Amino acid sequence: MSSLNFFKTNIVDSSKIIFTFFASQYSKCSHIPVFIGLFVISIYCLFSPDTAYAQTAPDLKATIQVSTGEDGHILNDIDYASKLELRANTTVTIQSSSPIYGLYLFWNKPANGWTLKSGEKVTTYGQYEMLHEYVKVEQPSPTITMTIPTDGAILCEIQLFGEGDIPSNVQTWLPPCETADILLFPTHAGDESLVFGGTIPYYAGELGRKVQVSYIVRHYPDEVYREHEKLDALWAMGLRNYPVMGKFEDKLTSGHVTPSSRYDYDAVLEYVVTQIRRFKPLVVLGHDLQGEYGHGLHIVSAEAVSQSMKFAPDKTYHIASADQYGLWEQSKTYLHLYKTNSIHMNWTTKLSKFNGKTALELAKAGFKYNDSQQWTNFEVSDTGSYNCADFGLYLSSVGPDKKGADFLENIIPYGEKKNTSDKPTTSTEKLNADISDVEDTSSISDLSDITAVSNSTASSLAESVPNSNPAAESASNESSNSASNQSKSFEQSYIDIEPLVLKVGFIGMMIVASASFLSLFIKKDN
Repeated sequence: MSSLNFFKTNIVDSSKIIFTFFASQYSKCSHIPVFIGLFVISIYCLFSPDTAYAQTAPDLKATIQVSTGEDGHILNDIDYASKLELRANTTVTIQSSSPIYGLYLFWNKPANGWTLKSGEKVTTYGQYEMLHEYVKVEQPSPTITMTIPTDGAILCEIQLFGEGDIPSNVQTWLPPCETADILLFPTHAGDESLVFGGTIPYYAGELGRKVQVSYIVRHYPDEVYREHEKLDALWAMGLRNYPVMGKFEDKLTSGHVTPSSRYDYDAVLEYVVTQIRRFKPLVVLGHDLQGEYGHGLHIVSAEAVSQSMKFAPDKTYHIASADQYGLWEQSKTYLHLYKTNSIHMNWTTKLSKFNGKTALELAKAGFKYNDSQQWTNFEVSDTGSYNCADFGLYLSSVGPDKKGADFLENIIPYGEKKNTSDKPTTSTEKLNADISDVEDTSSISDLSDITAVSNSTASSLAESVPNSNPAAESASNESSNSASNQSKSFEQSYIDIEPLVLKVGFIGMMIVASASFLSLFIKKDN
């Protein structure tokens, strides 16, 4: 090769070529060139910053022109409180001195169907209506143009990036889950940390389970800043699938407590059932039936979640969502602070995916992103009256928890099911499958009814439904993660281990080089 730049592209392919070449040439050439070649390449691989460490994409400065004449500087002033209301068909032209490889958008009102033109390529975005939206430019160019669709939009900020790996604080959200292992129903921004805080870092971040968050309240437009706060909190706690941002208005009062009578229970129940049918969760988590500190919407939300196992599989209930998503029945429902069949989650174990931080520490850090709520006396804790570690098993169709402290006990997560290509079964099909797995089906009296797990029925459930699938218990262990559940790409995963690969490769090549050198002084027998 005339240049060592080739080795910057992929150290794995490079190492294969190196060893293949020298293996084929070893018998044909002098040992000294072999030694020198291996030594130079080894030193290069060890110390070259281009191969050992990924380059972070530079933050680009740009000129922004808005076709309607507004000051485009507002969109690149590092002030997310400033914003521009963009009317239908408005174009935003962005020019930089170097090619733009990515842009990070902060919307106050997202634009469903906005387009980006770069070079001759025009691509449509916004189908998931993400407030924080990262876009990789398919044809990098110093000039790109955004076009706003007919519904208009409100845009706060545009960050631009050059070539390289984007910074870790850029939220590259994945679409919402197609199917969820765990579905959470926090009411407000902040409840994702205060009530469900440990759940997200542990199950989504550490174990890589499919966790979906569906808020009850949508703070837009009166408190739109809280919409941004909850996204920042969720990202910091390890969630990668974009949340459902909520539907209902938060009826504000002079204090924290709002009577439940001010909310439409039937509408909330329809919303909860629709989310369950859409995401087909194995486990659902809801609020305290007393509303934690008595908040009316927390109470209404908890009541709706508690009744969801009855209505979600009912084809006569809310026919519109049944037609759109089909019927579903989650296997387990937990409620926050529920006293019967209570469990205390251990959120103090150090998590390897978060450099030794605990789920509790991450939940506390997540709540700090809710800047507007720091004046309150709320705090994230695993002890006390409203802690985020105490839950109770309200309903179950897979029997009671025996080990405890694991929402996925007796559950096989989607990523570990034998036939991962199979579509989720309906509630009736699932029960039939459960029956076929039980060795002695005569001991089962009626699995078609949802079993309410209480202190009086837990023992009978344990006796009447034998644990026919030992793999189900081990499915919740930390050791098994499906590749389909990993939020990192292969390239990003490779970057994480690249320094180790380079060191190992360096040591190997130095051994070969040293052997080649020493062989010069070894007298061979003819």
